[in-house]
Amino acid sequence: LDDNFSSIVKSVLWGRSVFTNIRKFLMFQLTVNFVALVISFFGAVIGGHEPLNVLQLLWVNLIMDTMGALALATEDPTPELLNMRPYGRTESLITKTMWKHIIVQGTYQLFWMFFILYAAPQFLSYYEITSKHDYFRDHCYAELANFGSNVDIQTNGTLICDIMNHCGMPYGDRFEVTFQCPLVTVPVVAGGHNVSSVSLPANEREAVCGVAAAAAKVDCALLTLIKISREHLKKLYKDFEIDEYKRPLSLLFNSFIFCQLFNEINARRINDEYTIFSGFFVNSIFLSVIGITAAFQVCIINIPGLNSSFFKVDRLKWQEWLAFAIGLGSVPLSFATRFATKNLAGVLCLRQTRIHAARVIAGGGRTPSGLGRGDSTSLPMLGNRSRTSSGRHSFGNGSSNASGLPVNANTK
Repeated sequence: LDDNFSSIVKSVLWGRSVFTNIRKFLMFQLTVNFVALVISFFGAVIGGHEPLNVLQLLWVNLIMDTMGALALATEDPTPELLNMRPYGRTESLITKTMWKHIIVQGTYQLFWMFFILYAAPQFLSYYEITSKHDYFRDHCYAELANFGSNVDIQTNGTLICDIMNHCGMPYGDRFEVTFQCPLVTVPVVAGGHNVSSVSLPANEREAVCGVAAAAAKVDCALLTLIKISREHLKKLYKDFEIDEYKRPLSLLFNSFIFCQLFNEINARRINDEYTIFSGFFVNSIFLSVIGITAAFQVCIINIPGLNSSFFKVDRLKWQEWLAFAIGLGSVPLSFATRFATKNLAGVLCLRQTRIHAARVIAGGGRTPSGLGRGDSTSLPMLGNRSRTSSGRHSFGNGSSNASGLPVNANTK
């Protein structure tokens, strides 16, 4: 340590840089956490599918903690930091401006994650999920024909599948059963015309086994085989559905990662500055982190074995890699947010950031010392101070006493 003023300036510069870098990392980390928690919760509750499995979440944590800290917390200080007002002891780590960017970017990412998770299987044929009804209809006969060692189910597989698919057990309308249902064997004539459907008893045991079995509350052999076959197909469908959901979930995982990569760039500026790319291409650590993360993500998606066995994702087609644009879209969104804030600040009351002195002074605001340009407390006497022949300081609007302190000219 020394008494050189440049050393003091340098210490202040590095102190502000550390504090600002911590804020950058927090803004990035809170956005990732917000999106990951919301999408994981709703994915598990609505639909019963985990959008991000355990190993994928570990990879996300690696990006969020280790890679994010290396990229954002190691940025060198810039001279602009000296133009900012000093931080108070009660300064909050997370400002309203940071919360604004967290919410805007988080909402943008959640929109796309929910679209891929719920809308893509509904509206895009490539990601369409086979319904349980369709699975029973298309796979029942083949699955029961190869049902382990249960010869009875193998022998009666066609009968069992027809009952399950056409008699409302569980598919088909039991109260408007067509003659595809084997439980309806004799056409019913009404007014001299064959009817197209009949109604079966609401009680499943009565419909399959008869009134006597229903009264005794005992399942007949056929109903037992139907129940066993139904549970077997439900288990098979669950595994089948997980495999089918791999396609949209792989796209979701890839889009989520690239959203974080580009949002990491947005987090380089936390005070609504437009200069998020300033110094970007000369920051070797930041560029290395972005490049390594993107390269590993490409390997995770494309390398056989690593994708299917470990991360449980499918290899994406080249068209699906265009979802890279979802992540890229967060950058213009960030610029739009900053522009809207600066131009609508008086209307929306969104800004609460440390203002650069050069910009504010030009507008008649506060100086770096925190004193107003026109304040009466802006040390008016210092500019008129001079040295007398005795070596003491005198002030333009008064005189000094023996102690050298200024005395008002009107004081007697």
